[in-house]
Amino acid sequence: MNPSRGADVALSPSEAMRLIKAADEALAARKVDVAMQCYRRVIELEPKALRPRLGLYRSAVLGLRRDEALAVYGDIRDRKDLPWFERFAIAKGLEEVDAYAEAEAEYLRYLDHCPEDAEAHRRRAALAHRRWEALAAVRGGMREAEVALCDAKIALRTVIALEPEDAAAHMNLAALWVDEGVSVEGAIVDDIASRALKTALRSIELNPQNEGAYKVLGDVHLSLRAAYAEAIAAYEKALAIDPHYADARAMVGVTYLKMGNEDEAREVFEHVLRDDPTNETAQQNLSNI
Repeated sequence: MNPSRGADVALSPSEAMRLIKAADEALAARKVDVAMQCYRRVIELEPKALRPRLGLYRSAVLGLRRDEALAVYGDIRDRKDLPWFERFAIAKGLEEVDAYAEAEAEYLRYLDHCPEDAEAHRRRAALAHRRWEALAAVRGGMREAEVALCDAKIALRTVIALEPEDAAAHMNLAALWVDEGVSVEGAIVDDIASRALKTALRSIELNPQNEGAYKVLGDVHLSLRAAYAEAIAAYEKALAIDPHYADARAMVGVTYLKMGNEDEAREVFEHVLRDDPTNETAQQNLSNI
């Protein structure tokens, strides 16, 4: 069958199904162009059909064709016949083509129907944190950044409520408390530090072999408590688990700088850059010594 026949040629239901099957097989074989051509042919002749549009969307995502994926998404986003369970896969696809705002909105639509899906909340938290990072880097965007950080914390708290022993969720929530703590002033910092410390320790209790949790614990001690000895001890525990954990080692150097020990800091940063020449923390701090 030639999928490029003119649109004026009628397509019978059996022919449409064969064409859909050919498109699905092409998609499974990662033949993106062939799959998209077949799906478009069906759409031309059956303009209201949902299935070929979903196939066209998946093909665009597989080919990392962001503009085409967004165009199809715009066509199907508000359709009443779009099954709610499809929205999770659609949201993941939007992430894959770097359409983060659209992905976060789609996870919210999905969660309206399935509020107890912890994985969707995890993904939404990560996207909200990404939104916070982008906004925090823009002067004058702090109000929007605060909202984004709040959204991320709410999503992670929901994950923890659904899965109380999720060590990674506790770790990530503690990291968010650190992000918030370094952006505020006054007595509230002590409250945030207490929350961050408790959450980080809970993550370690749940998974003592998670080097990332020790790194976050070090960040709590360093950034929110100015407890330098405790910070170094936490980073060293992370390095005991993973000696090549460059970010944790770089923070040891940052801690030495905070303590005024430039020689020790320089040695640490040079060590980091031998293992990870692109480590930005080590690069920036070493250039300032």
